[in-house]
Amino acid sequence: MPNKVKSSCPNALVGHPLYRFPLKTCGNDCWFREVITAKPGQASKLAKLFKKVFASDPTAVVMTDLVGNYNTVVVEMKVKNLAEFEKQMEEVKSGKPDPDMDPKVAEEMSHYTEMYLTGRREIYQVVE
Repeated sequence: MPNKVKSSCPNALVGHPLYRFPLKTCGNDCWFREVITAKPGQASKLAKLFKKVFASDPTAVVMTDLVGNYNTVVVEMKVKNLAEFEKQMEEVKSGKPDPDMDPKVAEEMSHYTEMYLTGRREIYQVVE
């Protein structure tokens, strides 16, 4: 059930399931972590693909497991707030190609779902 907290923050996502901490989320940067379990033999390929996709984002970091669950790929990136992240997700869901992305990379990315089994998204706020 969505949180019905009211906020004076202009970027607030009141009513959004991710919006749990209205006063603190608005003023700080947010870090998003995509944790993906790749199919066996696909983790390195998926990580290399994500490196290409996020090459223009200086905040993005792509990692693979060293110790822990096998076949794990992690992508971390920073956004200003949840509203910026939601805007990015709407652009992705629209199906329109990213004009800044190399068409070859976009074609490779269209098949990324064939490389993983499951995943989850974690969202963190920076404490000031």
